[in-house]
Amino acid sequence: MNMQKKLLSFHSKYMSFLIIFCCSLTACEIEKHEKANIQFKKQQILTPHADGILEYTSEDAVIDASNASDGYIMIHYKGNSKKEKAQIVYPDGRAYLYTLQGGYEVFPLTGGDGNYTISILEYVYEKEYKIILTAGISVQLNNEFSPFLYPNQYVNFSSENKAVQKAEELSLYCENEVQIIDSIYQFIIYQIQYDFEKAKKVHINYLPDIELILHEKKGICFDYAALMCAMLRSQGIPAKLEIGYSGSSYHAWVLVYSSQKGHIHDIISIHEGWTLLDPTYASQHSAQNTLAHTISNTYFSLYTY
Repeated sequence: MNMQKKLLSFHSKYMSFLIIFCCSLTACEIEKHEKANIQFKKQQILTPHADGILEYTSEDAVIDASNASDGYIMIHYKGNSKKEKAQIVYPDGRAYLYTLQGGYEVFPLTGGDGNYTISILEYVYEKEYKIILTAGISVQLNNEFSPFLYPNQYVNFSSENKAVQKAEELSLYCENEVQIIDSIYQFIIYQIQYDFEKAKKVHINYLPDIELILHEKKGICFDYAALMCAMLRSQGIPAKLEIGYSGSSYHAWVLVYSSQKGHIHDIISIHEGWTLLDPTYASQHSAQNTLAHTISNTYFSLYTY
């Protein structure tokens, strides 16, 4: 009888321990998920809108500058020409030329505050175009980072994209910005291969398709930069797609902003502010070589998207 009581007492204590232990584990897991979910909920993918509050129109075109203070405009060409273009002249005089694809499209105002001139050009003959609509706007950004958080024609993404969903997955348990940058950076450089054949025949008006890049797991420098910027922006981290020259090569790379210091890929420093990252080069070289390359090589930006 005493033995039974002892066994019952032991069994009761053992079960109590198991219940407490399991509950503790569950609580830890719940807390871990809650922390991750809280962080996840903070990331709201920004969606551009053509609100029609400030519009410039012609018979065949619309320039919607309703959200210029958020760092973008939207253009809609409604004519029959298949080679229409948009030109945006920045406050510093630089001119950005885009080929329109149809429907409402988003174009960033990455030159900061100041006066911009937007023109829509309709194809006439050979290299001749005529201006069918022009607008001058004065821009004062609500947030200096907005142009580098919204999607645009070059960095095109939405919440439905698998690339964005992958970014959410990679960021779920990250505790800070640097860890998110590291997670996305390493995913891209190890999962995406450089496409040498595509590089030989890429068209001048080529635009990256982040879904196709992720599906095929290969791309050119433009693809690497666009995919990385899209994934970072979807997680609330400002990222610039830069196009210009790396040494003597025409190239695309990324500038990422962080409010924290740290390291990614073990040895590459992330500064407080903007840090240059070259995922194309990193995908083909070691972390040490990549670090040496980005330090010693000259990157000269012509365009920022």
